[in-house]
Amino acid sequence: MSVVANDVLQLVEYGLYPVRLHYPIFEKDRVLCSCGDSRCIEKKSQGKHPVGFKWGKSATQDAEIIAEQWGDKPWNCGIIIGRCYGIPEEQAIIDIEDDTLEGRAMADALLKDYPAPTYTSGKSLHRIYRWCEGLPPVANMTICGLEFRFGGKEKE
Repeated sequence: MSVVANDVLQLVEYGLYPVRLHYPIFEKDRVLCSCGDSRCIEKKSQGKHPVGFKWGKSATQDAEIIAEQWGDKPWNCGIIIGRCYGIPEEQAIIDIEDDTLEGRAMADALLKDYPAPTYTSGKSLHRIYRWCEGLPPVANMTICGLEFRFGGKEKE
């Protein structure tokens, strides 16, 4: 099994639902996308978007399928947000990202006493929390520079 597939299986152990994302192809003077679409360069989305259509429905925790899908290329990995496509409520997650300095200050003030798995993307800090009843039925919202991604309205 590939290193990528093993890493993806570790995410599954935490109850997360991974989905394959394209990967960047680094050349001397530019970065291409494995999808082959030149528009990814303009949008700066090389390696940041899902493989295939209806990708939310393809998220799985099945080790055999993960080994097959992730085994041959250096795919990037995304995580399904929200409780869509049959993800059990107790396993659904939300992502809180501080896109700006104002957002970082807001996150530090609101979330400092609530530890969470955290990772850094190219521009900011992401905190992952479990979804809970009463969250707004929207895909995302931003308050004072702090972006909340709920995955509502089937916007995984």
